[in-house]
Amino acid sequence: MSQVVFAQELEIEKSAKKESKEYQYSLGLSFYHGRYGLDVNKQKALYWIKESANSGYSEACLELGRFYSKGDIVTQDYYQAFDWFKKSSEYGSVEGHYQLGICYQLGEGTLINPNKAFENFLVAAKMGYDKAAYNVGIYYYRGLLGNKSYSSALEWFQKSSDSFPDAKYMLGVMTFYGHGTNESKSKAASLIKQSYEEGYLKAKEFWDENELWRYTN
Repeated sequence: MSQVVFAQELEIEKSAKKESKEYQYSLGLSFYHGRYGLDVNKQKALYWIKESANSGYSEACLELGRFYSKGDIVTQDYYQAFDWFKKSSEYGSVEGHYQLGICYQLGEGTLINPNKAFENFLVAAKMGYDKAAYNVGIYYYRGLLGNKSYSSALEWFQKSSDSFPDAKYMLGVMTFYGHGTNESKSKAASLIKQSYEEGYLKAKEFWDENELWRYTN
């Protein structure tokens, strides 16, 4: 690093201490990715993202949760990941609720708790997070908390199907068997085909096993 660049970084960091939590988070990401003329520096990235998180910025809390969950920059620690995801959700992060749901579902950093997993997925789903809506649909379809509800499952799969091929696959399966909707092999074939064309391999397996090509024009 040249002396000029080093001096510029020192000046940026000095001024960042007086800046907003959003600015500090952005600076952390800039160090992480090496943006805006800054050299990649993962430790500085961690420092500034932590500064932002400790000031209550939900996106920074979420990023720290990802770091600890994946062991990126820091030593992998599911307990720390859980704590940061929880803080992120408390500050209103949609994905924070989703990630917290995953922690409760898998028992990462906390005890497995299907009820709390569902609660957090549902919050995120109602805020428009498609992966969470899909998970809510799975809970209803499989009856993971008690009685199955095909009608509720159908509703949540429909909400997430436009951008999530897994949900489109489940709509196809439900239509194939007539679960919560009228049975239609041709509609099922169309949905399953769209799903595997969007990259969901399980849909291709279902297509082949049930010879869905027979129901297309």
